[in-house]
Amino acid sequence: MRSIKCTLVYWLRNRLSSAPVTGTDGPIVSLTSHGVRIETVYLAIESIGAGFRKPQRLLLFLNDHKVMANLPRSLVRLQLRGLEILPAENFGPHTKYYPFVLSERELFSPLVTADDDMLYSASWLEDLYSAYIRNPSIIWCHRARVIHLTDEGLMPLRTWSFANSDSPEPLNFLEGVSGAIYPP
Repeated sequence: MRSIKCTLVYWLRNRLSSAPVTGTDGPIVSLTSHGVRIETVYLAIESIGAGFRKPQRLLLFLNDHKVMANLPRSLVRLQLRGLEILPAENFGPHTKYYPFVLSERELFSPLVTADDDMLYSASWLEDLYSAYIRNPSIIWCHRARVIHLTDEGLMPLRTWSFANSDSPEPLNFLEGVSGAIYPP
C-alpha cells in the first residue's frame, strides 16, 4: 500500500511541481535506464529530488537513440527542473557511472549511483552523504553482504548474510541496488 501511495505522490509531483530536483550542496547522482523502465524511471528520479538533500547534479544516461530523440513527457518535465539526460554507450550495469567518469577531466565531488526501479526515502541521499562526510575514504552504501568463504573458495551469493555494521570490512560486498557513494 505504501508504494502505491508513493507512486501516486511522485506521479502528481511530476505533473504539477516546478520545484528543482537539484540543489547546490549535495553530491552528484547518476543512474541509467533502458527498455520498458524508461516509462517509470521518473518515479525514482522524483523520489531522489524530493529528498532532504538534493544532488548538485542529477544525471540520467540513456543508450537508446530512439528514446533520446523522443523522450517521455515525464522526463522532459524533469529536464526543466534540473535533470540532465545524456547519451551513453551501453556498459551494462556500469552505464550508471562509467560515462560520467569518462566525461570528467577531474573529479571533485562524490558520485552516488542509484537504480531506476527503486523509490528512495527522503533521507536516502542525506544518509549516504553524511557517511561520506564522516569518512570520505570509504565507499558507503545502503546495502552490503558479507562474503562467506570455505577452504575451496567463495560460497554462493545466496548464502551470504547482509552486513549489519557500518564499519568497513574486507569481506563486505557492496550491493548497489539501494545506492552507493564513491569518493572522487
